Amino acid sequence: MKAIQNIFFIFFILAIAGCGIVTPKKKKKKTTPISKTNQAPTEPKFVKKAKTDTEVLSDGTVIVIETTVYEDADGKSVISVNRHQDYDGESGINVPDTPPTTPTSTTPGMPSTRFEAVSRVPASTLPKPKGDEQPTITTRSIDTAQDAKFMSERAREMVKEINLLRTNPRAYVQEVQAYHERIKNTEYSDTDYAKELLRATDDLIRELQIMSPMETLQPRLTLHKTAQKHGMEILTNDAPTHVGLDGSYPWDRITRDDPTLEDGNENLVGGPADIKELLMMLLVDSGVPGYGHRRALLNPTWKYVACYEIGTVANTPNYWIQCFAK
Repeated sequence: MKAIQNIFFIFFILAIAGCGIVTPKKKKKKTTPISKTNQAPTEPKFVKKAKTDTEVLSDGTVIVIETTVYEDADGKSVISVNRHQDYDGESGINVPDTPPTTPTSTTPGMPSTRFEAVSRVPASTLPKPKGDEQPTITTRSIDTAQDAKFMSERAREMVKEINLLRTNPRAYVQEVQAYHERIKNTEYSDTDYAKELLRATDDLIRELQIMSPMETLQPRLTLHKTAQKHGMEILTNDAPTHVGLDGSYPWDRITRDDPTLEDGNENLVGGPADIKELLMMLLVDSGVPGYGHRRALLNPTWKYVACYEIGTVANTPNYWIQCFAK
């Protein structure tokens, strides 16, 4: 009798243990990192879906909402939500589209690589921003990094050029038009690339013609340290990427290194040695979905900036990282 009781007791224990083994655990729901001002990566092969919506506020201000779903270095889906102001003017005014460029022959036997002038949209026909007064621009007012000795001389020069653009975007149109002329007078082996470059440049000109002046950006030591650390990581691994080795994104690193900051972003660029030429590449942003680098440069909410020259990365010289924050 006692043996039978022991057998029942053993079966009872095994039944309880068995129930514990087969009980499924609840899976944690995966979340996707989102930043209000982030940008998707520049490589089109990583972009899975892109969508652009507009929202008209009661005062006529048009807000453009760009949503991009892309794949990060680990194969995870990430959402980029970019909100920016289209123009501060009367609603319902459409800026004319850029007419298609027409290829013309250059050297006999060579492919058509030069392009006729694309008709410019006169500034007088565009909606005017509210607060039309232009700020008084002086060398001192835009040279906010003059005393920021933690940056190199070339980095301080880049900050100055960024502030020149932001404080008087309509005046900066002259610089973009000169760049446009150089593109037209340059022979490209890839005609599609040249056409896209011209279209992106004209889009930029129209955008700057209706843009309100923005405040100058101030240098910030903590932001510079963030840029420097990620820049050294890029240099060590010889791979330009916005994703850190720890899986962090620009806004993660910026707010982690300085908790007083709310949000941030970064640009990576390399190639020419000239500061203005590098900035123009980011501004034109040809071939980049949603003009992510341009959006970062012209985001009116930024308050701080830091620039760091990385060096040669992946055989591309003069690589830079720009960090922005608010």
